Order: sequence, then structure tokens, then C-alpha cells
Amino acid sequence: MRRLDGLVVIAAISAVVGGCELNPCDHVIRTSATSPDGAYTAYVVDVGCGATTKDVVWLDLTSSGAQIDFEKDRFAVFEGDIQGLKWHGDQLIVDYGSARSSAMKTKLDEVEISYVTDSTSSR
Repeated sequence: MRRLDGLVVIAAISAVVGGCELNPCDHVIRTSATSPDGAYTAYVVDVGCGATTKDVVWLDLTSSGAQIDFEKDRFAVFEGDIQGLKWHGDQLIVDYGSARSSAMKTKLDEVEISYVTDSTSSR
């Protein structure tokens, strides 16, 4: 009988652990902007990983029509709300308002990336 009880406990633990994902974060695409020549698409992605972590915003860039890989295609990370993305030729302009950045690349593939805040967004 003790052996059966032990097997039940092991089975219960396996079911709980097996049901846990390695990456429990939700990735929700809020908006996107495609370059004027149609070659690239930039995405604003809301990332939520549960109650014990802060929600963040990732910016991702892919070749248009390509399947997005949230980790591989990420070029910037912010805490707070992103005000917008816009293209000026082959340059992507990110208005991050008062959000706090933790990573910002300025070039990805052939795309130059500029960042502006509320105070510098008068372009």
C-alpha cells in the first residue's frame, strides 16, 4: 500500500511539473508599422510574465511576411507605454514617451532606428 501511495505522489508531482511551460510569458502584438518599401515590419509587443514580474514592451522587427520570433527579432525593451512607431524612408522612428528603456539597438539589418521622447517628438 505504501508503494502505491508513493507512486500516486510521484504521478501528481509529474503532472504539475509537466504542465508548467518553460516560457510562461504572454506576447500580444499591440500594433505594427510596415516600411514604405514594404520590406520590413516593426511590432509593438506587450509582454506579461505573471504577477511577480513587471509587464514590459518589446519592439520587434522582421522582414515583411516573415513569421515573428519574439526573442530573435527583438531590438528594444521598455517599461512603460510606447507612444508610436513611424517610418521615414528606411529609418524607423520610435517615440517612447516617458517609458524607461533597458535595451535599444540603433541598427538592425539595413534599418536605422532612432528614438525620441515626448520632449523631442516634434519632428
